[in-house]
Amino acid sequence: MKLVLDCGLALRPAEASDLPYVAECIRESLTASVTDAEAKLADLWSDTTVAVAVDSLSSRRMGDEAFILTDGTENRGMLWMGASRDQYTAEETGYLLGIYVSKDLRGKGIGRELITAAESWCLDKGLYTMQLDVSPFNEPAYSLYGLSGYTVRSAVMTKTLKR
Repeated sequence: MKLVLDCGLALRPAEASDLPYVAECIRESLTASVTDAEAKLADLWSDTTVAVAVDSLSSRRMGDEAFILTDGTENRGMLWMGASRDQYTAEETGYLLGIYVSKDLRGKGIGRELITAAESWCLDKGLYTMQLDVSPFNEPAYSLYGLSGYTVRSAVMTKTLKR
């Protein structure tokens, strides 16, 4: 996997001390991936969801690795990869668990470079497919993945039931 990107930023393996930063990246990604109404209530649910993600990363249950995107002095984003099983074929697949680019760097092709790094991570591990989840409410991410060649295979549908 290429650790110095064409844009001049670098990826370095995340350390335990990076977990608070990774948690904030995950939190921001989550709130960008829900409806406006759900985002307004994020303080009620995001801590639990972030805690589960950080626990998963800490225990490395998915053979996962996180990388910090840095300009040499500041954290500028993160990439979190893991291995999973395809829900239809049960074949092992790479899984993009999280990707984040600082707001001031978006729209400069860095997301595409991170996706290329993620794909390289998969190939280095002998994983010949990569999957990810993306919400249609997160339009920039949805567009980025589509432009990078990813297609919708299935959709998760949700309905709030009345009690």
